[in-house]
Amino acid sequence: MSIGDRMVLSDPASVIEQECADKAFTQKDVALTYALAIRDEDVVPVDWPRVNAAIRNRWPRGLDRVKKMAWARFKARAEPVQSAPKETK
Repeated sequence: MSIGDRMVLSDPASVIEQECADKAFTQKDVALTYALAIRDEDVVPVDWPRVNAAIRNRWPRGLDRVKKMAWARFKARAEPVQSAPKETK
C-alpha cells in the first residue's frame, strides 16, 4: 500500500511474525520493520502485543534491544534535515 510518496506496510504484525520465523532475519532487520510500523501507525493499526510476542518467541531477551534499535531508527528519520547555511557576501 502507498500513501502519497511513501510505501506503507499493510499488515506490519504479519511481516514481523514472518521475519521472526525466518532464521535469516536478524534483530536489526526486525527493528527496521518495527520502525516502519511505528512510523505508519497513524495509517495502519498495529497489533503491538502480537508483534512483541513474535519477537519474544524468537529472542526471549531481545525485545528491549529490538525496540531500542527501532526507536533510534524512527527518531533518526523523523529529524528534519537541516539545509546548509547561506553564504553571505
